[in-house]
Amino acid sequence: MNKNNNPSVLLGSFIVFVIISLNALGPYLKLQQIVTLGLLPLLACIAFLYDSKTFHIDKREFLIFLLIFLLSFTTIFYYKGYEEFLTALSSIFGAVIATYIVIGLTKTTNYVYYFHIGYILSIIILFLIMIKEGNITANFASAIDYRDRFMLNANAYSYYCVFANFSLMYLYLKLRNKVLLILLILLPLLFLVIAFTTQSRAGLLLIILINAVFWLFVNRNANISKLKKLIRGIVIA
Repeated sequence: MNKNNNPSVLLGSFIVFVIISLNALGPYLKLQQIVTLGLLPLLACIAFLYDSKTFHIDKREFLIFLLIFLLSFTTIFYYKGYEEFLTALSSIFGAVIATYIVIGLTKTTNYVYYFHIGYILSIIILFLIMIKEGNITANFASAIDYRDRFMLNANAYSYYCVFANFSLMYLYLKLRNKVLLILLILLPLLFLVIAFTTQSRAGLLLIILINAVFWLFVNRNANISKLKKLIRGIVIA
């Protein structure tokens, strides 16, 4: 469906605020429950109101994520106890709600940019928090080498960096302005610093890989030979 409705700046700003609170400010200010049990459900209700009139149209993405959620019940055989399973399942349910928010708010109205901006800003704020907490110094990493010192799970920082990197790429390919080009060059370096500091090998590999693929194969002139298109498609895959 064409997204013809103009997005509300107020709602867009609220989307950005919720993402920043979920990824950075909530954990830092010890307000995770307010975010996950208050702001996130509120945004989900708003998404449902947006989606209620057109729910029957183009709902493939929602059905796919609903199927993933139902399949997650099979992981009960992985956990040693019932409480562990419920804890993990509640996290997955939260992810499904967060996913529905995106689907519900972007089906008919173009709120996509706000979600990407929120992710980029949240990782920048996380970086500033890491500096304030002494986890990043002039030598990139602090002298303390244990990974439990971080506010979040050490790998979570790198995964957020990967998502923010994809957001940068999306915004640049859509808007093609110089500011985004500069950010697309500079911010991945910041992402690498974060991945290096948190000692995340997966984060380092993913950040380097997606940026290399982007600059070598994605961000290129569309008028290329069929052979190069085929090679590019294989490498991206």
